[in-house]
Amino acid sequence: MEKLELQDSSQNQHGLADNTVVQKWSGYTTKGWALAIYRLLVVLTGGLVWVITQYRPQTCLWTMQKCSLSKATYVYVKLINGRQELLKVQEMPSLCRSHSYLQQSGSGDFRTPTVRVVHLLLVVYVYDLHLDTFKKLPDMPANLPVQIYNACKALRLIEQGADWSIFNPPASWQRREVAQLYGNNDMQTGRPNFSKMVGALLIYPLYVVQYYELAYKFYERFYQLASCLIFIIIQSGFLSTYALYQKRIHLFQSLGQKRVVPIVHFSRIRAISSRWLVPGDVIVVLPGKATCDMVLLQGNCLVEESVLSGEAAQVRKSSFVTHEGERSGAYHPETHHSCTVHAGTFVQQVWTGDSADDEVLAMVVRTGLRSTMGNMLQQIVAPLHDMGISHDPFIPDMCRFFGFSLVLQVLLFLIGLSGGWHHAQSRTEVVQRALDTVIAAIPVGTSTVIICALGACTQKLRLKGIDVLNPSKLKAAADVSVVCFDKTGTLTGSVPELHGMLPVEEGQFLGMQCMAMRWPNRLKQAAAVCNSLTLINKSQVVGDAADKQAFKAVEARFVERNLVSLPLRLKWDRPASLTKLQVLKRFEFESRLMRSGVVAVDSEEDPNTALLFVRGAPAKVEELIRGGVLPADYHQVLVEYAAQSFRLMALAVGELQNVTSEELAHMTQQDAESMAGRMDMLGLLVLSNHLHPSSKDTVTSLQDKGGIRTMMVTGDYHHTAIAVARGVGMVPQGGQLVIIQAKSEKQVLPRMPSHIPPALGTFRPPAKPYQPGSTSLSGSPQRAASPLMISFSEQASPEGQQGPSYELPQSSSIEGQQSLSSEGQQTLSFEGQELERQQRVCDGLAFMVDSGNDFEDWDPHHALTNIAQGTAQCCVTGPAFEHMLQQADASVVETVMTNVAVFSRMRSQQKGQVMDLLGSRGLFQNLGGQERHIPGLGKTCMYCGDGINDLVALASADVGMAVGSSHASAAASVSDRHSSVAGVVTVLREARSSHVIKLAVIKYMVVYELLLSVAVNLLLFVDGSRYSVIQRSTLDFVAISLGVVASLRPAAAELIPARPPQQISSCKNFVLLLESVAISVAFHCGCLAVLYHEPWFSGSTSENEQNPVVSAVWPVSLAQILTPAYSFSVDVGAFCQKVSRPEILLNATYLVFSFLCAFVGPSWFDAANLFKFYHFKFSYTYKSDLVGWCFLVVFLTVLPLTRKLWDRYEQRVPRISPVSA
Repeated sequence: MEKLELQDSSQNQHGLADNTVVQKWSGYTTKGWALAIYRLLVVLTGGLVWVITQYRPQTCLWTMQKCSLSKATYVYVKLINGRQELLKVQEMPSLCRSHSYLQQSGSGDFRTPTVRVVHLLLVVYVYDLHLDTFKKLPDMPANLPVQIYNACKALRLIEQGADWSIFNPPASWQRREVAQLYGNNDMQTGRPNFSKMVGALLIYPLYVVQYYELAYKFYERFYQLASCLIFIIIQSGFLSTYALYQKRIHLFQSLGQKRVVPIVHFSRIRAISSRWLVPGDVIVVLPGKATCDMVLLQGNCLVEESVLSGEAAQVRKSSFVTHEGERSGAYHPETHHSCTVHAGTFVQQVWTGDSADDEVLAMVVRTGLRSTMGNMLQQIVAPLHDMGISHDPFIPDMCRFFGFSLVLQVLLFLIGLSGGWHHAQSRTEVVQRALDTVIAAIPVGTSTVIICALGACTQKLRLKGIDVLNPSKLKAAADVSVVCFDKTGTLTGSVPELHGMLPVEEGQFLGMQCMAMRWPNRLKQAAAVCNSLTLINKSQVVGDAADKQAFKAVEARFVERNLVSLPLRLKWDRPASLTKLQVLKRFEFESRLMRSGVVAVDSEEDPNTALLFVRGAPAKVEELIRGGVLPADYHQVLVEYAAQSFRLMALAVGELQNVTSEELAHMTQQDAESMAGRMDMLGLLVLSNHLHPSSKDTVTSLQDKGGIRTMMVTGDYHHTAIAVARGVGMVPQGGQLVIIQAKSEKQVLPRMPSHIPPALGTFRPPAKPYQPGSTSLSGSPQRAASPLMISFSEQASPEGQQGPSYELPQSSSIEGQQSLSSEGQQTLSFEGQELERQQRVCDGLAFMVDSGNDFEDWDPHHALTNIAQGTAQCCVTGPAFEHMLQQADASVVETVMTNVAVFSRMRSQQKGQVMDLLGSRGLFQNLGGQERHIPGLGKTCMYCGDGINDLVALASADVGMAVGSSHASAAASVSDRHSSVAGVVTVLREARSSHVIKLAVIKYMVVYELLLSVAVNLLLFVDGSRYSVIQRSTLDFVAISLGVVASLRPAAAELIPARPPQQISSCKNFVLLLESVAISVAFHCGCLAVLYHEPWFSGSTSENEQNPVVSAVWPVSLAQILTPAYSFSVDVGAFCQKVSRPEILLNATYLVFSFLCAFVGPSWFDAANLFKFYHFKFSYTYKSDLVGWCFLVVFLTVLPLTRKLWDRYEQRVPRISPVSA
């Protein structure tokens, strides 16, 4: 068998090269005695040790011994983002000696008796003995391109009469070995597991602590309270997880369907389950859902790819073309979309060009989780950027707050214990009270209230058509400072419509033609055959909506699948005659070429002359046009229409002389264009794609009300993207926008027309058509473009010249670096080192400013200075962004990211890189063999997209929001079922409300426990008594029920510029805790002082029942519960609405209950005798009422005053974040 050494060019699911995902591999073997001790500790601690090792894998390394990777049974992995994993090494017997399907670039030695593999993030890594490391298993076998080439060659020989036994013989590749390593064609590994999802939620540290606390409550015989809390936690966890599980299992079932497929094996066709397919199998393609990624070897098919793009899109797929001398064929599914059928897409129809009896054959290239849909599931189940609980900054922050609470609890306990020793306290009672003190530091009901608040938030969003797929991301959503939008399908409509045509004749535009009867004949023919339309079932035409409109406009119809008829008027004085066009070959759209084409023969013309029609991006089609045919105002027209958010497609035609069908069968589009020579421009197809009605309001609300920066990251051209950005308000009308392009895409552009309306959605071109020689839509001539400024990328110093001088616009000024020449021009002079650095960094880049109605070239240094100072925003194209990242000096990237508004012509991986640079992770690169890390801006970023091309960005952003597409939610945290961005504001409002409620709940429960501890320890100090079970349970029930109802408070109606605090352990909160404790101590002491001065009081009974001290303190504890409730309302007031009706009713009920207990006395419920209180006289009740009112006045005065003073202090002394520092 022929051996191939080919570098697998695929990237992993996260858009990173394989060598940048894992930072370090370390091998370990287990120690028997240490492992036994570890298991014993797990049993003795009730699983606590196991929970800790789940969060911190390095904590169990003491049970292992470090060794080489070749002998390791466990591998300790450190990823580039700091995440750490402990993986078990699996060994499989090697079935062959030559693992050619693993070889990459001639490196690696896999010839071992066993194959050692580990699974990391659902990706298989194989041990390489030569490099002594684990290498990622390629998504498809490395020798598969050779196998594809041999199969295509065999098919050509079979057409010439050879036997089918030469086609993909089993002896030519190791099917068993590939099946052993790549596994079955299923996604069971990535199937959502409900029990694991529930477990991951319930082992959150705060919940784990509460489990131990509830167990202790059972021990103390608080059965009702503990049972109620356990029920609420488990039920809420199951309900919230089940909703997410249903969403994911529905996606899994829709992507993981299996079917019976015909496979070509030993020259025969057998029927097997698609579950047993492996890379290298050849199958017969039938209509239905594709279960794996496969390349067409013979025939064609029509595929519905809405699962990839998020919109209805029928795409024709043709067979893969190989050439003699290309042994490998250079095939890869990510670069050969036109011949690849992706898993999850739906094959609508199949056919062959020569004979209807021939089967459509395809070779399987990627299966299971390595397929297109499998990668989507990997984004859900095992995202790289999910740092887990161990790296959640909220955990240590919460621990610090609880630690401060523990210190206060211990101080109160020690004070109470100092007097409790005189009241015959046994050691058991002291230990029990000490445990109560520790548990009170982390209140029992905190987790219950938090999970109820989280469930309420997700439920409110679900009722509004928004599904929260990852509830843990709501905390990040509350702190979002940058929102990035895709353009098509997100800010604008996803289905463009035909607006009209701009025909070209004799090198001039004829003007906007909305009626097809005025189009030239060649343009009509191009509209009839050069499109995405396909005939299926002999009567149904499927394809793009705009193509259908153009097809109908020229009155064309399908006679057969490759035969189209349309009426053409050969002469103006004669009626139209029916003409037929026979399609010989179609070249599907390729993102690399950015154009498509078709070869057809006109029945009324010379049969030896075939017509080559090309349609694509205007800049790419322009390269094919012969001189003198391109209109002089071509670029002006592109700018004017693109500036009004129209999409333009250029159409051109050429001729192919005496081309045979065999030559055409193996011809690529570039070969056909080269054979046709220079082509003629036919015209521009104008498509409208209007803004969503809610786009502008959403962006305005985010920027003006929420103080959030908005950006656009799109694959469209920058002219259209800038027009949309100005239309929605990302770029102010008339504001300066620096366009940064690569040198290769820089063009001399004319002035912008001054009549561009601000409302993009309502724009209609003027009725007056173009006149020859005009340069604007209105027909009024515009002034010529200003001379191109000399940039660092284009200036070359002539021989003998000492140094270049750079001309600046008259409005430019750089302080301290300008000198005015004698001719009145401004020039820049830089020191040699600075000039060299600028030349190196800006080499290959061109800078141009767009002020809304004018274009002007700027000097690179002047442009970057304005961007850095914030006086100008910028738009960066994909090629320019790629060029910046390839430079050793990353200063330009860092400067641009601070004030960029639009990214255009961005590929999927580049969108993910933008998210990394905006966030705190930064971008990890392998530049020239050197590892480099570009730090991020430290912003919390949200990305909104709707298609498969947004998956990397959705996964890389702190919060990913899928808009209008169920399958784009594979990598998203939030999914909006509506096809608009209006839900962004709703998500941010609810997330802020949920987060601030969570912080307020923790603070509320801690304050409640502190105030309760004041009462408990005061009883211990006075007479050694304590609350009974029913007295304590009643207080806990009141506090928890108030917290639950308060957590259901609705979010604020609008965004505000302020963001909720991300930390709870602040000095402000610590001071408020101390004040609350001090006021509570004073309140209790006042009530007891009144009691001790009563003449009828003869001292305490030291019993819990009928004890006057307990009876006096308990109503105070009940009344004090409303004080942290007031603090809760103040904390959430800015991000939530006013007190809800259920909260008012519950507070009023408890207020009446407290009044009856404290002011009327316990005699009002003597019939039940639930609390066993002492019967007080009215004189004491009257005095205790006065003390209570004084306490209320002090509380409502001191705490708000402290808040105001502290806020003023923070305004005078702003906090400097580490990122800005």
